[in-house]
Amino acid sequence: MSEDTSKSVKDNIDRSKVFAVYNVYRLVLGSILFAMTLSATGAELLIERAPVQLLVSGIFILSSLIIATLGASSKLTSESSIFGVMMIDVVATTLIADPTATVVSGFNVLYLVTVAAASMLLQNRQLSTLVAAVTVMAVLANTLFQISRGGIEAEALLYAGLRGGLIFVVSWLGQIAAATLVQAEQRAEVATKRARRLKLFNDQIVENMQTGILIVTPNNGLRPVNSAARDLLYLDSASERPAHLIDPHLAISLEEWRDGDTLMASPFKPERGHRTLLPRFSALETGREGDALLFIDDYTPMTQFAQSLKLTSLGRLTGSIAHEIRNPLAAVSNAVQLLVENE
Repeated sequence: MSEDTSKSVKDNIDRSKVFAVYNVYRLVLGSILFAMTLSATGAELLIERAPVQLLVSGIFILSSLIIATLGASSKLTSESSIFGVMMIDVVATTLIADPTATVVSGFNVLYLVTVAAASMLLQNRQLSTLVAAVTVMAVLANTLFQISRGGIEAEALLYAGLRGGLIFVVSWLGQIAAATLVQAEQRAEVATKRARRLKLFNDQIVENMQTGILIVTPNNGLRPVNSAARDLLYLDSASERPAHLIDPHLAISLEEWRDGDTLMASPFKPERGHRTLLPRFSALETGREGDALLFIDDYTPMTQFAQSLKLTSLGRLTGSIAHEIRNPLAAVSNAVQLLVENE
């Protein structure tokens, strides 16, 4: 993935929410550190660097409260603001970190949290890598400073080098994870938009169908789905109503379909209106006892077409009969005329 693509992808992340979570972590960290420093047990553990611990905890708490108070400002989620907060955290962690500790023990773990957060929050991959590089430089500088003071042995540089390598690995993995998560979010967003669009199309198609559609509940209640169903059955609203209250003929057809007495219901003419309707039931489950769909078609055009065919057929039959009768009558008429003319 190119850098421009990574930037455009990360723009879709709501960084304010992620940054808010990280800010809560900083506030909790500062509070715990402050409590440990002031407590009796913490004082025994941190007695040598108690002023530094209080300073670092104050930095975490004060900066977290400022960010939380001004959290509504969009400037706090800019690249420069996030980068500045990460630099503050690196400096604060360096003040309390122990160069002689192992790679993932003590306050050294805070380096990894900061680097991982930077790789997730910063859009520019160079900036997130710069945070990792500055962190490694801070670890090495802290180690060299302690060695120069004679507080630790030169072997501590090995731990510092391992920390540096681990910090770069965490930064790299964080950037990959951020890109992967954003791609998944993009795919989910595209799928959501597509589903919403298909639902809109489906609603428009169903609403504009000439066939009325109703949902049949297990207790034989009917709820119209589109306007055609309301128009054909003369329903005022889309609320559920019992079938026998909508039309007795329709309720009888529904009962017969439930009992399996008929495969296809007969057309009926509702009590209100002059149109002939044809109901068709379709089960949504295996049996006919549960929810189902009812399709209502206006059978009047079919009736009119059948009547037209009947009249056409009757006209053809009448013409054929007239033709068959006219031919013998013409022959008889000719014969009578000849008989009259010939004595």
